Amino acid sequence: MIIESDVIYEYVKASDWLKPVANKLISRIARGEFGTVYSSREILHELYYVSMEEGVSLKEFIRRAATITAIPNLSLLPTTYEIDLLVLTLMQQYKLSSIFDAYYAAT
Repeated sequence: MIIESDVIYEYVKASDWLKPVANKLISRIARGEFGTVYSSREILHELYYVSMEEGVSLKEFIRRAATITAIPNLSLLPTTYEIDLLVLTLMQQYKLSSIFDAYYAAT
């Protein structure tokens, strides 16, 4: 199972209308109900850009990144140059505008 960044971002935000749903899902992941759940390590880059656009301080972003990387049963998959090339190819082939969505597809 792979998890998308929006759910994880809702989990680390101070408040949002989707935060209760994200908290419940992350709790289930932490308990191991889904086995190991995966995400691309690019999630940290995506969340950095989203956080900075929202005016989050770097100190707060570091806390958020540490929170994400400490979730039990969540494994951040490393990227390789093969995945990077596939990402760019997917963007071209399917006219994707988000490199982060392409990373999820490639991962």
